[in-house]
Amino acid sequence: MVLKRRFSSFAVALVVTCGLVPLIYSASQKQPSSTAPAGFIPWQTDFEGAVAIAKKEHKRLFVKFSVDGCSSCEKMAATTFLEPAVKASLANYVPVMINVSEGQENVASKYNVDLVPALYVLEADGKVVSQKVGYQTGGEFNEWIAQSTK
Repeated sequence: MVLKRRFSSFAVALVVTCGLVPLIYSASQKQPSSTAPAGFIPWQTDFEGAVAIAKKEHKRLFVKFSVDGCSSCEKMAATTFLEPAVKASLANYVPVMINVSEGQENVASKYNVDLVPALYVLEADGKVVSQKVGYQTGGEFNEWIAQSTK
């Protein structure tokens, strides 16, 4: 009887914890740039709006393409994009997150995205500067993004 209660309490705590962490994390990552808390990447989700910002601010775009259920995309969101050095590397870009599962196939099609995560550095006019496909650690990402600025 005691074992059942302990197991039930543990199971409830596990479900609550595992259920809340992804909700808290996903809510924090989807906040618009104007209200993003300090330390979070101010992802844009409207591609055309991001292009307008990039033109106005004379910045390049960093675009991350993903789909729902992509484990490598989720891993990058939970690790790579939370690293302070990666956030610092993106400070001079307009960061854009395109979830192809949410009706943004036209943007993915424009850039011939077949695999995700697909990472692109674009000029403000949309011209591709550099692209990379697949999971990247923070170090790999920073090395790639640094090469994109040359």
